[in-house]
Amino acid sequence: KARYGAALAERLAHDRAVRDTMREIERQSAAARPYINREQTVVKTGSLAYVTVRDGFNREHDPHLHTHVVVMNLTAYGDKIMALDGRQIMRYDFNKMWGAMYRAKLAANLKEAGHSVSYTKKGELRLDSVSLEVEREFSKRRAEIAAAKDRGLHDMAAWRETRKEKEPQLAKAGVLEAWR
Repeated sequence: KARYGAALAERLAHDRAVRDTMREIERQSAAARPYINREQTVVKTGSLAYVTVRDGFNREHDPHLHTHVVVMNLTAYGDKIMALDGRQIMRYDFNKMWGAMYRAKLAANLKEAGHSVSYTKKGELRLDSVSLEVEREFSKRRAEIAAAKDRGLHDMAAWRETRKEKEPQLAKAGVLEAWR
């Protein structure tokens, strides 16, 4: 029962970090390109249309709490719905920057919920209450990518080569039982 309460607190910390990060992205990055006096102009709108879907494990069936965020190509400008100016959002460094913000917010939320967190040499966040033994047991995907990198592949190539197909008929209950 105590672990259930901790898992709930961790999920809530994650959800809040996602929500707060998306609000900041919306505030800073949502823009339209309306014509004003016959000239196309970039105008910040502070308005995104998006949906979030939380997931609990990866394709290797390891625990992996994450949220998919689907951003529609829509923004509100004045009384109009316009196409989103996606040039900033589609930049490579965009995800790196906002991913870092998400992790900082998650760490703060976890600490606020009473968890102890630390960082690895590579700057990765980890919960101190999760033993390294358990972390290794449930990090098959990471091990596959590391092995591919040891064979000379770079980050994205290693990720792509080792990525399994999805199993749409997979029963979540079976995965949870296997974890136990």
